[in-house]
Amino acid sequence: MSAQTVAQSASALRNLTNTASTLRRVILENEPKVGSVDSFASTYFRDQWSENRTGYNNILDASDAAAAKLAATIKYYISLQGDVNEPGAADDMIEEFSALNVKLQGLDFDQSADIAALKESFQLIGRDLAAAFKTRDVAVRAELDAAQAEVAALSKQIKEISAKIKKEDEDTARQATRRASGYIGGLLGGKKKTEDDDEATISEADKDKKAKAKKAAEVAQSKAEAMDAAKKLLSGDGKDSKEAQRRDLQEQLEIAQARLINASSAARDGESIDLDALMQVDRDIQKGLDTQIEQLRTLPNLSQQLAKELANYLAAFENVKADPSTDNQRTLVNLHKKVALSCGPWRDIAVLLGDVYAKKQK
Repeated sequence: MSAQTVAQSASALRNLTNTASTLRRVILENEPKVGSVDSFASTYFRDQWSENRTGYNNILDASDAAAAKLAATIKYYISLQGDVNEPGAADDMIEEFSALNVKLQGLDFDQSADIAALKESFQLIGRDLAAAFKTRDVAVRAELDAAQAEVAALSKQIKEISAKIKKEDEDTARQATRRASGYIGGLLGGKKKTEDDDEATISEADKDKKAKAKKAAEVAQSKAEAMDAAKKLLSGDGKDSKEAQRRDLQEQLEIAQARLINASSAARDGESIDLDALMQVDRDIQKGLDTQIEQLRTLPNLSQQLAKELANYLAAFENVKADPSTDNQRTLVNLHKKVALSCGPWRDIAVLLGDVYAKKQK
């Protein structure tokens, strides 16, 4: 294990740590925003988003566990270096290194399938959520336009029928004033006739004729008013009918206004959702998962390097045990020196795995 390899591995592990932390935070922070879309569009995407969050946390937990196990294996491997030069240590080292090799082979770092499935789920959520939001947004805008038009139309009808009722009230008042004026005029005319009887300039016949004509006009006016009232009553165009129509229109207006309030509230809910930003977050999550698949390769790569070193060490001990020749002894001694030099870098890797990567995910 060279210093360059340690530096590269340290950088990769820190990048992996940052990616995991960022994804965990972004997934959690945006779950309520997905819930807002559900409330607006009557959908259930938050349930799947929450399930994905749990799935991602499980992936991190599995990765943390594997990293911690790899760190423990490395530390144990380093601890064995103090025993390799003891006389008769070959059998013990062969047994220990064989056991370590089996342990390394048992570590599962491959999470690509789980992460790929998670990415696909986020991709489907993004696609379906956007479609559902847009469909509901179009419907809400149509409902708002319809409610506004209905309220305007009913308000106009109420205004028009109220104007008609007011006109009828004014006409009735004028007719009453006219009849009262005629009655008073008749009384005053009769009194004047008595007082000025001697001074009259017209004949009795003419006076009688004029009185009859006036009486006939009054009768005709009364008949006309009665007929007009009867027609309005029969046609449903009278004041009472108009009042009933106005009350009915007012009830319809109240219902329409309630619909307008609901539609306006729904429209505000839709406007408060930044769909483009949420879709960008969804794409960023997918991209982050792709990045994490690549970064997670650091763990099996480290495991493979350690396994290779163990295999070389194990082969050297087995060769010495099978044939304790000078060449085999020299090979083992040289390997001891090489491994001793690599203990420092391996120790740094173990710290990064156990104290930087795994612990930071908790």
